[in-house]
Amino acid sequence: MNWALSSRVAAWSRHIAWTAAGIGLFGLALWVLYRETAGIRFADVVANLRAVPWHAVGVAVVFTAASYAALTGYDWLALRHIGRKLPLAGVALTSFVATAVGHNLGVAMLSGGAVRYRLYSAAGLSAAEIATVIGLVGLTFGLGISFVVGVVMLSGMPETSAILHLPGKLLQAIGAALLGLIVTYILWGGVQHAPLRLRNWQLAVPQPGTTALQLLFAALDIGCAAAVLYALLPASVAVSYPHLLSIYVLAITAGIISHVPGGLGVFESVLLLSLPDAPRDALLGAVLAYRVVYYLLPLGLAAAAGVTQELRLRSAPVGRGVRLVNVLMRRAAPQLLTILAFVAGAVLVFSGATPALAERLELLGGFLPLPLLELSHMAGSLTGLALMLLAYGLQRRVNAAYHLAFWLLALGALFSIAKGLDYEEAAIAALALVALRSGKSAFFRRASLLTIRPSAGWLALVVMAVAGSLWLGLFAYRHIDYGQELWWQFALAEDAPRFLRASLLVILSGTAYAVVRLMQPHPPEPRLPDAAALQQAASIVACSPHSDATLALVGDKRLLFSDSGTAFVMYQVRGNSWIAMGDPVGPAAEREALAWEFRELSDRHGGRTVFYQVDAENLPLYVDMGLVALKLGEEALIPLEG
Repeated sequence: MNWALSSRVAAWSRHIAWTAAGIGLFGLALWVLYRETAGIRFADVVANLRAVPWHAVGVAVVFTAASYAALTGYDWLALRHIGRKLPLAGVALTSFVATAVGHNLGVAMLSGGAVRYRLYSAAGLSAAEIATVIGLVGLTFGLGISFVVGVVMLSGMPETSAILHLPGKLLQAIGAALLGLIVTYILWGGVQHAPLRLRNWQLAVPQPGTTALQLLFAALDIGCAAAVLYALLPASVAVSYPHLLSIYVLAITAGIISHVPGGLGVFESVLLLSLPDAPRDALLGAVLAYRVVYYLLPLGLAAAAGVTQELRLRSAPVGRGVRLVNVLMRRAAPQLLTILAFVAGAVLVFSGATPALAERLELLGGFLPLPLLELSHMAGSLTGLALMLLAYGLQRRVNAAYHLAFWLLALGALFSIAKGLDYEEAAIAALALVALRSGKSAFFRRASLLTIRPSAGWLALVVMAVAGSLWLGLFAYRHIDYGQELWWQFALAEDAPRFLRASLLVILSGTAYAVVRLMQPHPPEPRLPDAAALQQAASIVACSPHSDATLALVGDKRLLFSDSGTAFVMYQVRGNSWIAMGDPVGPAAEREALAWEFRELSDRHGGRTVFYQVDAENLPLYVDMGLVALKLGEEALIPLEG
């Protein structure tokens, strides 16, 4: 027992250390941003954002579409490599949704990979095939980054040397080495027939023709993504496209390494440090426009596509292609809606930290009492915090989280209008609400929200969002001298006091939530089943077609029953691992909710969830739960007839 306890403490320590490191890097990025933006005003940044011409936005949208089309090539190449041919529309939709999720949530291999598991399993791919596709997609991006970095360094641009503070000759040598490694890899693929092995991963090495296409698609993706930002830059930011491309690659690489969602803060810091002569307000305005066009617009389109497909399915008979797209969108709905709810909450919190437009406030003040406006401002920020925390319940498919999020989004839209006629924030909340309503069937679990404990990683996301809003408020009001009297100033044009009060309310509410969670008693350790539990399990086993289910009757494994008592998970605890033997036993309708319940039981005890010897058809469920599929050994079925 002491060994088990020490194992859990060590695992928690490592997890907390990684989480703290991510928060620390984000905090460092915010500090760099605050230092680099000294002397500019928030209003100037907003003015530059609004000054972006519509034709530049149109060009940026075209390059965004080209980048996402190149990303579709990643999946198409991977499917061709494993010999699977799927309709291009399904491949494009899967790639688009997975990329939109991965870009906004971060750690694209995991978040986007979970989407690919769900969508490609619906198209009939096996777990091994999907894992290969995910690996090849990641490999293509890695090759592309290496190729572009190698070309940029080999070109010997003096700007690159100035950015990295390294001699030009050394950078050229590094670039030549990178390109040499890529050429070696291509040649090796032509003669190597054994699969490439890396720990638990195994991948058949692509042929030179496939690798060449990987480099082409990746270079197009990265080049077009950089062109999105380049198209949005004003004339005052004098930088050539090759120079910007070198900075862009460095910035997105830093964002990936930091594991901060979307590289938020890290990406901007690298740009500001790399372009010291560019006007800060103009550069930040362009970067904000880039974030909207390249990140939020695709996420909104993915959500809108889901709503559209749901409405088309309900309104009229549809063809095979539409049915396929609808199946794919339903599979992707939980991840999309979780991110949408979180983003909508973050937008509400950020909105509470920024000044309202004066003309809108004057119009609103003509018919809305000031106390109601003040309350709406604080309520909007508090609603945003609640949505970010509640999104974890949506990720866990909890029905109560769906209903509460639905009403919070409606209130968030209302508060956005009442606090400053912020119809942009209200539109985002409304879009999330409509999308959530169309995906209602995805939230089927009848679990209590009080039993859902957000993970350390999720809480870190919330902390970073709140910290980002505080930074934004401090930046927006840095020209105002702080004094205690600010807390008690109530007037239509007094935005800074409203920011202070709303931020304090968010911090106190978040702290209270954390304290309540920490003060909750530790759940009792599950025990081995008694005779009554074994008898209940025996009645379920008798109806199961799987002979492995009888292992539950040995009595050496703990049992977790569903609420209805018609299904169970048999498991045992070894060290920090909570290991379930096989899939949940019982009716198919009970399995998914019970698997999630076991995951949460393990989380409450600080354990590592493991499902051992599961059916391949259930792998998308486990990947959706955040688990990683590992293949252990082989199994052969020999017919005994004759």
